[in-house]
Amino acid sequence: MASKVYKAFLGREEAAFSNGALSKMNKELIAIEMGGGPATAHAQLL
Repeated sequence: MASKVYKAFLGREEAAFSNGALSKMNKELIAIEMGGGPATAHAQLL
């Protein structure tokens, strides 16, 4: 049984991670950069 708040959260999450103005890959790269900087991104890509 999902609450109204949880349903709204799922809708926003789907919109945030779907392709639109930015592709999913670009959003993931932005998140990596924001989360740990270039060193973290380089380590994850190896």
